Amino acid sequence: NTVHIWVGGTMGNIPTAPADPIFWMHHANVDRIWDSWQKKNSGKNPSLVGSHAIMDPWSFTESDTRSTNNFGYVYQ
Repeated sequence: NTVHIWVGGTMGNIPTAPADPIFWMHHANVDRIWDSWQKKNSGKNPSLVGSHAIMDPWSFTESDTRSTNNFGYVYQ
């Protein structure tokens, strides 16, 4: 969350952060880095259970995020 605070403005406030174009660039890069890490570390996923596995405020679990296919896109 430090990036959100550092950028400031609408990005610095969680409820308004998605209105900032930098939010989308930042999170696209986080997704890209996660995808790259997964490809290099097959099978090394965190073992999260219960409320720790939920990606609050969404209902997705960590295991739901292991493949961008679940969200309708892939990195080549």
